[in-house]
Formats: sequence, C-alpha cells, structure tokens
Amino acid sequence: MSLATPQDAIERPELRRLLEYWQAKRQALGRLPARADIDPLEMRFALGHLILADVEPGDPIRFRHRLIGTRIVEHAGYDATGLYVDDIPDKELAQRLLQSYRDVVATREPAYDRVGGFVGGRALNLEVLRLPLSSNGTKVDMVLSGAIFMRA
Repeated sequence: MSLATPQDAIERPELRRLLEYWQAKRQALGRLPARADIDPLEMRFALGHLILADVEPGDPIRFRHRLIGTRIVEHAGYDATGLYVDDIPDKELAQRLLQSYRDVVATREPAYDRVGGFVGGRALNLEVLRLPLSSNGTKVDMVLSGAIFMRA
C-alpha cells in the first residue's frame, strides 16, 4: 500500500533529493515531466538506486522494468530489467509493488512506501519513492522509482 509523500516521512536523503528534483521539473514545466526531461547527470546522487518502468495500458495494466539500478540488483540478487512486475518470484511482494505503481498512474502523484518481502530467498527491506512521468504531460506512461535498501 502506498503512503502519502510528505517529504519529512522520507528517511534517506537521496530520496528526498529525488523528490525535490522531480518537483522542480514539474514546477518549471507546468506539467508532469517526461523521461526526456530527466537528466541522469543531475541525479548522480541516486543513479544506482533508480528503477524505470514502462506503463503498458490494458486490462490489467502492466509494468515492465526498463532499467534496474546496479545497487538494487546487488541487494536483490538478480536483475529484473526487461521483466514485468508481476513476474517477481514473491507473489505477495509483486502484488504490493503493482498496487503502488497503479496508485501512481491513477493519481499522477508521487507515492512513498516501505517495502519488505523475499525475492530469491533473500529478505528485502527498502524505502521506495515512485514518481510519475508522462511523454504528453498528462497520461502517465513511465514510473521513475528510487529504492534504497535499509538495514533489517
């Protein structure tokens, strides 16, 4: 379940900076930023912790991981690049992630969450910020996430 995104609820400074970066882009553009508006060099502070997911409309809506940051791959123990979120081995975790992505698409607003679960027999405990991106400024067609692993 996604939580509201009050900046003071976010523990990790990288995620706070990512939210500030996205908010500044949104304000400057007067619309939701697109992938093309995001400059990886301006987000060096979070590069290994980023996930890009394409939104594939349909019934049900699906989310395909376009990019998984190296730090996430290291902690998770596998690379989910190219996989759909619903292909994550831990089905309970997959459902929670799907709901978070769906919330971002429906509200067109950031979502913050703490996620725990098991993938490949490994315990995951992470703080996640999801940010909507839109190539036309209104319809969410990509989700940019920052995910930082926390100590158990």
